[in-house]
Amino acid sequence: MRPLSALAGLLLVTTLSACTAGQPTPSPVVSTPATSPVASPTPTRAFVCVSPEVTVEPQGETTWKVRAVQVRETAADGSMSLVDMPGEEVTRGVTWADDEPWLTDPAVRAAVEEQVPSDLADGVRIVSDLLGQNPMPGIMLAYHGVHEQPVAVTVTCADGTTAHGTGATWTLSETGILDCEARPTPKDDIPARVADEYCP
Repeated sequence: MRPLSALAGLLLVTTLSACTAGQPTPSPVVSTPATSPVASPTPTRAFVCVSPEVTVEPQGETTWKVRAVQVRETAADGSMSLVDMPGEEVTRGVTWADDEPWLTDPAVRAAVEEQVPSDLADGVRIVSDLLGQNPMPGIMLAYHGVHEQPVAVTVTCADGTTAHGTGATWTLSETGILDCEARPTPKDDIPARVADEYCP
């Protein structure tokens, strides 16, 4: 018979072995490398055209365009009829070949407008005033027109950046009044054309 001390030791070892066998196997430790923080992209600054200079180069020949026509007919009894006739479309503003956001900057637009204006005088008001100042009988026609010149437009910034486009300028604006019952002679080119196209 074994001593009680030996039996107690055997019982302790058996109990410890049983407890150890029931525990799960630990998973291996996997180390994850540290990642560096991603830097935010630097915001892109919008380009600013400093000291814009505008150059205009004529392209081709000028074209005479009637902008406004008004015909007044005075009958024998003094009654009058007034007819406004539509004029021809004119080219306004610049069409840019380069779609650059800085072309809409106020400084650039002002520089372009100074060289290639997009607005014209009120042709209807001009011809109306002209007829009012000439109360002659018969069939009178007042007209206002301009010579349209196609142009190439270039904007150059202080750093050498450029943009190109096309437009038109207007020169030699002409206003006149004529009697439709006494047609102008052919040598008077513009009045003759106006009379042929607009007199009733």
